[in-house]
Amino acid sequence: MVIEYIKNYYGNPVFENMPDMNYDKIVSLCKTNPDTGTRINEELMREISSEINLLKLELKSGLNYGDLKDTIEKEIPCIVIYDGRYIKYQLRGPAHAGVVIGFTPLDEIVLNNPWYGSMVEFSKREFIDAWEIYGNSAVFIKLIPQTKVEDYARD
Repeated sequence: MVIEYIKNYYGNPVFENMPDMNYDKIVSLCKTNPDTGTRINEELMREISSEINLLKLELKSGLNYGDLKDTIEKEIPCIVIYDGRYIKYQLRGPAHAGVVIGFTPLDEIVLNNPWYGSMVEFSKREFIDAWEIYGNSAVFIKLIPQTKVEDYARD
């Protein structure tokens, strides 16, 4: 979801040449197990950053809500790790990932979430309660376009 956003938003030749990441390629790159999901850790961030050298992924924990808002104000989505079951039903469940795509004027968070939909709003309190369960963690994506520009300059 984030790669497609970057390709569509920036829409210039550098980002148009980002590798195609179909479902099977993403599952393979992320070492996703159909039964247990994806283990999100620093090693995975390095591997993805190496494979997609236009992006540098960084996993951070102990964040606050303002950190997410600051990232979105820069128009770069981030991926949050939270308890997807808890946010809806207040029952503990497995870690889940969703892409932060914005905030409402009432300070609700808007997520693109494979379980709940492409633009789902949760109150700040609902989200923080579910996010704290997994250490207030998020994956931040930094764009590194000069790497790809240098590659094309050699061609």
